[in-house]
Amino acid sequence: MTFHEQLKDRHIHFSTRYYGVDDLATGWEIRGIIENQDLFGNLFEQYPLVSLDTLDDYLLYLFSRKISAMSEVVPHLLQDDHKAVISKLVADATEAQNKIPNGMLVKYINSHIEEIFEAEESSHDIRYTTLDNIASFVNGISEDAFAFLCGKYGYLLLDRYSSFEKAFEKYPHLFSGMFPTGSLNEIEGFRFETILGIFAHIWNKEHSNLKGTVERILPVLCSDAEKLIDEKEYRSVMANERTLARIHAFLNTIKHPKASDFRVIHDKVEKQLEEGLEENGQLFSYEIPVGEIIKQYRSKTNWEVRLLSITHSAEMHGEKV
Repeated sequence: MTFHEQLKDRHIHFSTRYYGVDDLATGWEIRGIIENQDLFGNLFEQYPLVSLDTLDDYLLYLFSRKISAMSEVVPHLLQDDHKAVISKLVADATEAQNKIPNGMLVKYINSHIEEIFEAEESSHDIRYTTLDNIASFVNGISEDAFAFLCGKYGYLLLDRYSSFEKAFEKYPHLFSGMFPTGSLNEIEGFRFETILGIFAHIWNKEHSNLKGTVERILPVLCSDAEKLIDEKEYRSVMANERTLARIHAFLNTIKHPKASDFRVIHDKVEKQLEEGLEENGQLFSYEIPVGEIIKQYRSKTNWEVRLLSITHSAEMHGEKV
């Protein structure tokens, strides 16, 4: 049984992502280590890390990096015996991590990118920490690996555009391929404000291999947006006003001639919204049964882990669920 399987078998929540010394998740994971010393105490003796040949090796490497980063937690622990346990584990993890050279890591990612992202063992935090590794060694990531990410996980790359800008500039056709039509619906399939911010950044750069993509998309996006003024349904008008306001701000940022046209369009939709509010506006109120929610929540097993899931979920990083 692998270490990852043992964690699942014991219902231990221990991610590959390190959230920092002040985060609630770190506290619960330190507690998990202390309460499961039979598993963590001899972790790197039972599962020696000498190379990256399998997904299990790679996951163990991610765990070693995370545990090594926990060294900053030791001074905050109250009991000396707990300090000793964590200090030894950190030392073992650091030694194991140092056995894996950066070149071996990059080679494994390039050769196994699809398995890393789509294996049954994969999770959002495994993908997140892998993207951290890719960002650290972006110049060594192959075109094939990056093409896979752009094709299936482009939204994760775009959410962290600054980390991957070098790769996008190196492979502009992959960036363009994420927006085949450039339509408004297509752009809104990502984080709309994020994409407009990226486009503005590219447009305002003195030199960019990606500017041709933005130039291709811009007239299509504007044409689709101009049609929103014909929508009369009140709920749609509300959504359209937000969309047009963002596009107008974007066009102002890049000092585009269409900005003045969209000022007029946005004003018209704002007027539609005001008229619709007068006609359709309603007041809604309801009472949230906080006491009952807390009672039900605490009745669940492993409620601590469920509490962590509120703030440490795929939703906070944009993953589609």
